[in-house]
Amino acid sequence: MVTSPFPGIPARRWLEVADAALRRFGPAAITETLDRARFAELEQTLGTTEGFVLCPLCGDWLQDAGLIGHQRSSALPLPGRAPRRGSRDSG
Repeated sequence: MVTSPFPGIPARRWLEVADAALRRFGPAAITETLDRARFAELEQTLGTTEGFVLCPLCGDWLQDAGLIGHQRSSALPLPGRAPRRGSRDSG
C-alpha cells in the first residue's frame, strides 16, 4: 500500500508525480518528491495534476474519466442513493 508523505496530498497524486519524476529525471528524483516544496515544483513542472480530480466521497485522487465508475463501485453510498446491499453502510 502506498501512502503519501504529506498530509492533505492523496497517495495516488503523490505517486503520479513520483512516477513522472522517475521517468523523466531518473532515480535521484524520487528523493526530491519527499520534500514538500520540491514536490509542488515537480508537480507543476510535470503537469501531472491535469485530468485528475478528487473524489468527494472518499478523498481518493483519480483520473477524471474514471470518477463515475469509481463512485459506482465504492462501498460508500452516493448522495441521494441508499447504500448497496452488503456494503458496510447498509446496516
